[in-house]
This record gives sequence, C-alpha cells and structure tokens, in this order.
Amino acid sequence: MADPSRATPPRLATTATLRSRGVAPWELRRREYTDRGRSLWGAAGVEFTLLDRVRALQELHPTGVFSHATAARLWGMWLPRDLVQEPSVDIAKVKGRGGWPSREGIRGHHLDPAAQVVRLHGVRVTSPAWTWVDLAARLSVEDLVVAGDSLLPDEHGATARALGRLPCRASTVAELRRTAATRKNVRGVVRARHVVGLLREGADSPAESRLRHRIVEAGFPEPELNPALRLHDGRIVRPDLCWRALRMCLEFDGDHHRTERAQWQEDRARRRGLEADGWSVTWVAGEVFTRAGWGRFRGDFAATMRRQALRQGVPLPPSLPGEEASSW
Repeated sequence: MADPSRATPPRLATTATLRSRGVAPWELRRREYTDRGRSLWGAAGVEFTLLDRVRALQELHPTGVFSHATAARLWGMWLPRDLVQEPSVDIAKVKGRGGWPSREGIRGHHLDPAAQVVRLHGVRVTSPAWTWVDLAARLSVEDLVVAGDSLLPDEHGATARALGRLPCRASTVAELRRTAATRKNVRGVVRARHVVGLLREGADSPAESRLRHRIVEAGFPEPELNPALRLHDGRIVRPDLCWRALRMCLEFDGDHHRTERAQWQEDRARRRGLEADGWSVTWVAGEVFTRAGWGRFRGDFAATMRRQALRQGVPLPPSLPGEEASSW
C-alpha cells in the first residue's frame, strides 16, 4: 500500500517539508524535483503559483508577513500589469523579530509593530486597508483608485463572484480612511488620504473603475455604477455607468464580450431594452484608454451629453468638456 504521506507532493516545498513526507536527501537530486533556491524544491515539470510560493516561504520565514504588492495580489486587488507580473515577493518583518529576508527574489520591508496582520489561505498578510496604503508609494492616483475600488465590490458583480477567494467586502471606505489617517511617516500616505475620497462602491471591473475616475476628473457629472434599472417589460438591467436624470448609459466592451457568446448576447439584449425605453447608450472598448482614443471619446461624449440634457431639461455643470476636448 502506498504511503499516504508521499501522495500528491506540493508543487513547491521546503527541504524540511519533503523530508517530513519521507523524501530522502538523495531523492532530491533525482528528476522528480528541481532546485528552486535555498531549501526550496519544485515538482519537476509543474508550474507553481504565487500562493504555492508564499506558503513555502512562510515556512522559511515564520515571523514574516507578506505585504505591499504581494499582499495586494493575494487579496485579489486590481493592479497594473507590472505589479501583477512582478517576480519578487514582498516580506515584512518587525525589527528584531527574525532575521532580515536576504533570499534572492524577496524584497524585504520593515513592519510597523502596529500593522494589521491577518491570515489568508494559511499565510500571514497585511490587511486589505494596510496593504492599500502601502501601495500608495508606487501607484499613480488613478491606479490607486482602481485598487481601492476593487476592495469595495457589490455582491451582484460578476468579477466579485469570480474572485471567490476575495472576501465579499474585503474593506470599506471608512476603514481605508481610518487606516490612512492613523499611519504616520509612510511614503505615499498623503496620496492615499486624498484618494480615499475618490473611491466608490459598485465597480465590477478595473476598466469600469478607471473609466469612472477619468470621466469625473474630466469634468463630467459623476455616474452611478451598475445601478438596477427596471425596463418597461419588467426586466432589471445593470448598465456599467449611468446618469439617470439624463437617461444616459455608458458600457465598457471588454474581452469577455468577444470570448463569451452568452455574455455578448445578454449585453446586446440589455442595450436594445434600454434604447427601447428611450435611453442613450454609448459603448466603448480598450482604445478609450489610449491618448488619442480618450480625446475622441471625451469630445463625442460631451456632445452626446449636451443633447440628452436638452431633451431631458437637465442642467449640466460648467466643468463639462467643450467641443475642443477631442483635439490634441
């Protein structure tokens, strides 16, 4: 009978873990394992995830806490691509508690003794709010807004459902504000305190969050995010961004619309229903985030909003972009 302790070895493990499973030292030199650094071994031919890596590193650094970009990735925050693909792992330690992490591929940080530390997937990480403030030193205002919005998903959101490992409401605006206000002598904390006021609940994707932020910064009235609208036939639809008084909606056409036919059909049916009820629906895609694409969109959307305002008899703010918005 096979030894159950030898079954299904972890994709990445420490020498101590493998020996506890009965793997002899000479077996580590066989083809079943590859050397992944000091005291770390990976199953040959098997890719390991960030979670595999931090679980193994936690064993090697029991007093360490995963922080900054690594903690943000573990929490499922929406981050710029360079942080998501970053090969280094962030480990923070309270000064005097355990040796400084000097292993290649680890970025060491000093951990405030008052840091909010919790367990997630069996490893020690800084809390969502604490992590978000740490990110302020590296992220732009817009990227920090997107990361913060990702901690405030609505229960209806498809992205929130897909991120099953992300707590339903990983944080709140109040908690983020309180953490940013109480932290001292932290790089980027002034930016974090400013950005808290720009966060909104309800974004279902990074693109929605980024688009909402850019629209408001450009001088447009602030939209609702994924509001529930009842159509004349009784259907409830949730457009991405909505200006209810103007009867205007803005939808982002992401990659899933091209790869998931059912989603594509549902989105088109929603658009037809909104337009049948007299709503103006504008669709945008990824090019809106390019310099030229944003300029064209801003001018066109301002013109559309002015027409809807005249039809609905709704005053517009003087900050609304003018016709020159589409020229560069």
